[in-house]
Amino acid sequence: RYVREEGGAQRYIVINVDGVEEKLLWLYWFDGSDDIQADPSFYLNKEVYVEYVNLDMFDGISRSYVPVKLLISILGNE
Repeated sequence: RYVREEGGAQRYIVINVDGVEEKLLWLYWFDGSDDIQADPSFYLNKEVYVEYVNLDMFDGISRSYVPVKLLISILGNE
């Protein structure tokens, strides 16, 4: 279930999976991003299908690599 979008310089999509919130990094254009930009509430509280890849991204503050989920696609369950 799509919960919200958050972040500033780094944007995230937050989804709820079985009662646990998951943050997916919005790094670049993906299938479904145009819908969210046009209307931020487009997927709000709706079941969605997401595709993502796990990767390690360098964090300049901690000077270490941290695991992130990079968003590739988000589609409504219609």
